[in-house]
Amino acid sequence: MSRNLRNVGFIGFQEQLEEDLTKLLTEVVRSNPGMKHKDAFKKVTQAMLENNPFVPPKGCPINDLPNELLGYIFQVGLSMADDEDEWDEEDEYDDDDDDSELESESEDDEPPRKQKGKGQTTKKEPGECEEGEAEKERKEKAIRKMPFQMLVSHVCKHWREVALETPTLWTSMSFCYGSSIDSAKTWVERSKNQPLEIDIDCSLPEDEPILRHEDGFSDDELVEDYEHEDEGGDHPNTAQTQTSEDLPIPSKSQIAEFLNVVMPHVNRWQSFRLTASHYDRIFLVLERLSQCQSAPALELLELSNHDDQEDYETFPQPEYKQGFLLFNGNAPNLKFVRFWGVHLDWDASLSFMKGLREIELAYHTNDVRPSFGTFANMVTASPDLETLSLATSGPMRSSPESPWPETQRTIEIPSLKELVLAQHEQEYIMNLLSLLSTPNVVSLNLDFDSQDFTELAMLLAKPLHDRRAGSLLSGLQQLKISGMPCNTKAREAMLEQLVNLKIINLNCCDEEEVEFFDLIKKMKPSPDGNYETPGPSVLYCPNLISIYTTGIDGKQMKAFIEARRQGGVPVKRVGMSEDDDVEEREEKWLKEHVEEVEFFEPDSDFEEAFVEIEDEFSDIDSSDDDPMETDAD
Repeated sequence: MSRNLRNVGFIGFQEQLEEDLTKLLTEVVRSNPGMKHKDAFKKVTQAMLENNPFVPPKGCPINDLPNELLGYIFQVGLSMADDEDEWDEEDEYDDDDDDSELESESEDDEPPRKQKGKGQTTKKEPGECEEGEAEKERKEKAIRKMPFQMLVSHVCKHWREVALETPTLWTSMSFCYGSSIDSAKTWVERSKNQPLEIDIDCSLPEDEPILRHEDGFSDDELVEDYEHEDEGGDHPNTAQTQTSEDLPIPSKSQIAEFLNVVMPHVNRWQSFRLTASHYDRIFLVLERLSQCQSAPALELLELSNHDDQEDYETFPQPEYKQGFLLFNGNAPNLKFVRFWGVHLDWDASLSFMKGLREIELAYHTNDVRPSFGTFANMVTASPDLETLSLATSGPMRSSPESPWPETQRTIEIPSLKELVLAQHEQEYIMNLLSLLSTPNVVSLNLDFDSQDFTELAMLLAKPLHDRRAGSLLSGLQQLKISGMPCNTKAREAMLEQLVNLKIINLNCCDEEEVEFFDLIKKMKPSPDGNYETPGPSVLYCPNLISIYTTGIDGKQMKAFIEARRQGGVPVKRVGMSEDDDVEEREEKWLKEHVEEVEFFEPDSDFEEAFVEIEDEFSDIDSSDDDPMETDAD
């Protein structure tokens, strides 16, 4: 805006202000004939500023709210807080009930520092000011990362009292490297009788190597080799003894201390999560959980071992092979179980693994998997089971050639809606699918890459049990393919079955999956073998609404959208990896030709495949004539 225009605007505002003042003064003088002009002007000014949003109120209106309402506002704020904020070592807080923590003085208000034994101020050295700024910045960063409930409890005395008397703010108990046992005690006390969410994280940072188990070494005797290089050339490997107790993860004694704090309240546990990179931590926790008599309120149990291994035949640490029965087999409200590389006494655990809605088994060596009979009982004891996820895990096979006797009964799971299959040998998963009856699956996640899976692809395109029910693919509304190496004929057979598909998610980092993407945008031959006028009948996936991709650039997606539009079956929503190449003009074109375009951060974990689009799927279902009912976790 030019200076002349700004002046015109200011003059107009000034004229309006003078007009309003004159009008109000006239009314005041008319109503109060004896009032002096000075007093009348003061009264008019006060009236005009009474509701001025630019003038701060004399008090704090939020403190006029009832404590119950203020506590509810805190709960809403907590639910909106970023769940992904992690506590670094420098961000750990020891919080107690001492209000002396609420010091509001800044560093600038501190008196000058004096030299010891002398009444003189200390002269600042060069660079000292910069250090003070760095410290101030560090503290500001720490405040930004402070958990929401602690942040509001340190605003003022009133807010602190309300926060401390709102137990639902203190129910999430996270324990990781650098966490304080005293803080855990404080949070347990403040949570009163509310359900607790327990989360123990013993996983290594991404840049830390996992200590490998060599023959003859236990967790306390591991040796890690580090290679040193300099300009003079390579040095020989220098062996450095390092145990898991030396790593930036909670020690076993610290974990035991934390368990001593929370285990007396096991009757209040609503969820329990454990993540670790070394099995000695997991074994310790399992052993302690096996001593609990019951977990009556527990709904979610998640145990994960992130020690990537290559051999899935034999458990690599015999000293930790023992399977445990947790909670004395008594967890009547358990609904969600997820075991990544962590095994239990599966036979004994049938006593509490029933009535489940989700079962996830991943990365178990063959010798610690449940038997086929135990696996069958596990899933059939849950008549409301909705999600089954199997990644390099499942029922134990008797031999690679013949996983299970032919006399094994078919496992009926009519309630199942979502099936995840990942990283299996083709023969294993084909044999298992032939014994699973899942007629109502609407969401399928496939992730295979170790061999040619053409036979599996053809099997998925055929009816497995009841020919009248159609193939597993024919009923799908949602499909994710992270990896499915197969020939073109098999891909076409799969796509031919996807007549009800609404959402597809393709990881096209490999050429095999790119071919799936290309086929979906091409016309297919009509029944008489000719290519006719484009219409819904000449494209695969005629009901496709949304597509999410990784490894597809803007040019490819533009061609896809145009092809689907010309075929009479346009997509409404597009999601693309933020790592893929999309030019600004291509993004603009996409937003002009589809209802919604989003860019997501790709996640390598297969179980997170549909995290970005679950809400959208629910929206689609609610608008359909034949909605699919889905319960949120």
